Amino acid sequence: PSILQAILKGLTQEQVATRRDGTDGWSILFILCHLRDLEEIYTQRVRDLLAQPNPLFRTVSNEALVQQNHYGEQPFESVLDEYCARRTKLIALLETVVTEDQWLLSGTHPSQGAGHPAGCGRELRSA
Repeated sequence: PSILQAILKGLTQEQVATRRDGTDGWSILFILCHLRDLEEIYTQRVRDLLAQPNPLFRTVSNEALVQQNHYGEQPFESVLDEYCARRTKLIALLETVVTEDQWLLSGTHPSQGAGHPAGCGRELRSA
């Protein structure tokens, strides 16, 4: 979270709401809201993996998240704080995954197939 905080430091609500990743892309605010929401989804997936064999992961469309959570109306600083808190919570949960067998537990995503904590850990390290 500290790297993202450093990158976004000093940006205003207007800047994060209007700067986009291309003409048809999402704003910084939308991307940050999406990252925040994914942390909750990933945390639940890891919990499901640890609680039951081969769970079926729930899916949510990106557009549904945008609409449900009113991305365009979110206060930037609050979203950043929530993202950091959720990321810290997910990392703490992943730190409880200690055995090789736990890292290899597998669940199923309806459209992406099998997934496991090791894959989530790789994503966290690269983010």
